Amino acid sequence: MINVDVLVFDDFIDTVDVVFVEKSVAVINDKLDLDEDVWIEIVIVDQDTSKDLNKKFRDIDSSTDVLSFPVDKSYINKDLTGIDVGKNYIGEVVISYKDVKEQATSKGYSMKFEMAHVIMHGILHLLGYNHDNSSGSVEFIKLEENIMSEVVELFGFKKTDQLKMHLDGGNI
Repeated sequence: MINVDVLVFDDFIDTVDVVFVEKSVAVINDKLDLDEDVWIEIVIVDQDTSKDLNKKFRDIDSSTDVLSFPVDKSYINKDLTGIDVGKNYIGEVVISYKDVKEQATSKGYSMKFEMAHVIMHGILHLLGYNHDNSSGSVEFIKLEENIMSEVVELFGFKKTDQLKMHLDGGNI
């Protein structure tokens, strides 16, 4: 089971539907059927913070919709800034609210569909899934489509969002 803490920058505290974020994680959790309980944090940030993190950790000087920061397993059971990082803490997903909103608008997706997608995308990276090579990309895209079809059904999103995602080859 995926347990989640959702943290939202003050700029978006009245805009982000934290319950929706938690429900999205629950849907993803049901589709993945993990062997053990894990704990993650999802942090909704502004574009400046996203840009700073992207520059620092990926050497890319622009904001991005989602970043995943898996826990370095060498830190297991050590205290990091007051948080006991146990074996079940797998990391943090950082989402730029404005980037997600702009991306949804530019591709014609609903905001909630796009938010659910970046949440799922970030969690898959935390769990070790990768799309940097051809075999990993195929598996990653199939898993994304499978999970998003469930998200579409459960949340009653437009089927066209799912179709567009499929036609884009998972490139949302």
